[in-house]
Amino acid sequence: MPTFAELTGKPISNSDGISLLPVLFGNDIDQQAHDFLYFEYPENGGQIAVRIGSWKGVRKNIRKDSSSPWELYNLENDLQEQNDVSLFHHDIIEKMKLIAKREHLHPLLLEWDFIDPKTK
Repeated sequence: MPTFAELTGKPISNSDGISLLPVLFGNDIDQQAHDFLYFEYPENGGQIAVRIGSWKGVRKNIRKDSSSPWELYNLENDLQEQNDVSLFHHDIIEKMKLIAKREHLHPLLLEWDFIDPKTK
């Protein structure tokens, strides 16, 4: 939405998106970046993921185990997410936990209600 808003000159509200216009015009240097990305998915038993730079943290099977552990991958040298390095980077995991807690919104769809279920 922010890209279209910038193209049309129409302001938008309630968006944490970033315009991709600089990249579309070949100006990668001026492209603004998100500090982090946060995802929630009902697949794999309910999972959340946080991306900070090259770090990706993920929790899986939350529907079955509400205390499922965080896994951490450095995508710069582990694109296939084969080497969980969460035990060596507690500081990054703590940042991701705070982001996940702050960014989670209670879903309206039952199949997405796995982090803090309000329905049975």
